[in-house]
Amino acid sequence: MSIDQEKVRLNKFIAQSGLCGRNEASEWIKAGHVKVNDEVVKIPFTEVGTDDVVTVKNKRVVPKIEYTYYVINKPWHIPIEKAATDDLPSLQTLIQKQTVKSLSVVGTPDVDTCGLVVMTDDSDLLEKLKISGHKLKTVYEVTLDKKWEAVEITEKEESPKMDAARIMGVQVPKPNHDNIVGVEMLGGLYQDVVDYFEARGYKVTKVDCTFFGGITKKDLKRGWSRPLSEKETVFIKHFT
Repeated sequence: MSIDQEKVRLNKFIAQSGLCGRNEASEWIKAGHVKVNDEVVKIPFTEVGTDDVVTVKNKRVVPKIEYTYYVINKPWHIPIEKAATDDLPSLQTLIQKQTVKSLSVVGTPDVDTCGLVVMTDDSDLLEKLKISGHKLKTVYEVTLDKKWEAVEITEKEESPKMDAARIMGVQVPKPNHDNIVGVEMLGGLYQDVVDYFEARGYKVTKVDCTFFGGITKKDLKRGWSRPLSEKETVFIKHFT
């Protein structure tokens, strides 16, 4: 059962387990084959929740959990959870325009980061992506406090603080803005980007994620969000 539903009808509860469809579940209920907390219930529209024990022909059924995956184009300087003012909504406030579910952010974004942020209630995915070492490619636009002096990127470029993340390349995409660089990284987090530049004497003032595991900003304005496609979700899970 999805976590934004406190109670659902008994026939739907059974159908969500994958055992059968709602109509067949209703017939089983009416025939007396269904118990809720060890008591026979014959009304299909009886409401039940996750704390209730539902059995069909003496076998317990549990609805399959349907996780939710969204991507949001996070504006710069907005917090993740609590808004400072009404004019500065939090990321959680923005995502509530799309879903009533309680979603957590993937990775380690903070007020100084912006761009693509994946939000989900899939605890397994959240756990895997909160540390460096995954196989997802990410691209960032990083603003530095001074001109970037190009350096050769070795096969496995690491700063002293980086763990399993790997910087694949650093470029200056806008010649007239040589303090803004594009960074391609494999298996890292926002903090890995910051560590990389700080180890070379630079201060990072802004980190904008423009590509995350196949997801781009196409048609996604600042503050806008959308659900991930099935293909995008499968891709992210495959490389974590």
